[in-house]
Amino acid sequence: MEKEFTLADPGEGIHEAEIIEVLVSEGDPVEEEESVLVIETDKATTEVPSPMTGTIKEIKVSEGDMVEVGDVLMIFEVEEEAAEEEEKEEAEAEETEKKEKEEAEAAEEKQKEEAEKEKETAEEPEEEPEKEEKKKEKVEEGEKEKAAKKEEKEKKPSGKGSDEEKPVPAAPSTRRVARELGVDLHDVEPGGPGGRVTTEDVKAFAEGKAEKPEKKPEKKPPKEKKEKPPEKKKEKKKPAPAAPKAPELPDFSQWGEVERVPLRSVRRTTAKRMRLSWSQIPHVTHEDVADITDLEAFRQKYKDEIEEEGGALTLTIFALKAAVAALKAHPRFNASLDMDQEEIILKHYYHIGVAVDTDRGLLVPVIRDVDRKSI
Repeated sequence: MEKEFTLADPGEGIHEAEIIEVLVSEGDPVEEEESVLVIETDKATTEVPSPMTGTIKEIKVSEGDMVEVGDVLMIFEVEEEAAEEEEKEEAEAEETEKKEKEEAEAAEEKQKEEAEKEKETAEEPEEEPEKEEKKKEKVEEGEKEKAAKKEEKEKKPSGKGSDEEKPVPAAPSTRRVARELGVDLHDVEPGGPGGRVTTEDVKAFAEGKAEKPEKKPEKKPPKEKKEKPPEKKKEKKKPAPAAPKAPELPDFSQWGEVERVPLRSVRRTTAKRMRLSWSQIPHVTHEDVADITDLEAFRQKYKDEIEEEGGALTLTIFALKAAVAALKAHPRFNASLDMDQEEIILKHYYHIGVAVDTDRGLLVPVIRDVDRKSI
């Protein structure tokens, strides 16, 4: 039985990888978890293990190929019993995952219901401090309104499809308040989620302050005002692009022999970052002369002591500390420009990248919170 082996999602936002080495050949028997490929992503070089036991029937990739998540790497020939067992395990795993998801959703729903009950319970004590006189007046007013509504109901046809017979969504505590105040829940404008009538809705109705239907039209003018700014912002984006489009490269072969070498993995990522940096960050160079005799004497004095503790007291460390001091003195250098919003984003943290020349290309480890670290 044939089974495809595809590139799994390695996570961390990585969607593709380069095939560095193929460790097996067509016809080779392999065991599950045995390494069959070496791939390199933007993050690291790793060995890829076989997900099954079987024989390599066909290899779909070769060294230097770029593959994306989901691409077929190899085709395995596996025994039917092993395939059935694997399919059974996959089905069980899917069933378990589905069950866990359902349990998580049920638990989340239960938490929501409990939170709603707690909220309604917390609302109940607000009823107690009301004075008896006001309460009596509200009850009398409610009875009058109820009587008036009953007269209207008698005039209206009452069938199974009538809205009056449909139960109004409301909590038990809300229904109790409605009974005490003599309010018919059918007459109250719902203000809760999902068309639920809340305790506040009942109280507002009893006090003759049910103004929610009138407030709704008032909310429309602000919405129209809010819709206008985005149109202006869209217009502003056109004259101030983040970076101008780079012109097309000329045909260099017209001046002599050329060779094209694919840009892969780390070097490709470095090139993208450098291009982005040059397009969005103003680059300036300033040179000056400083006497660091005392600084070097200080470094030599404590170098051995810090090495014994597992550190390394280099001039780079002092350069990092000096950079932070400069950024604190001139905060607009530690900023980004948002042309879409026409704002300067000042950053109150100090993460500094240090360019390191390695055999894999230019790598830039970021030292975070330099201002809070010791030398």
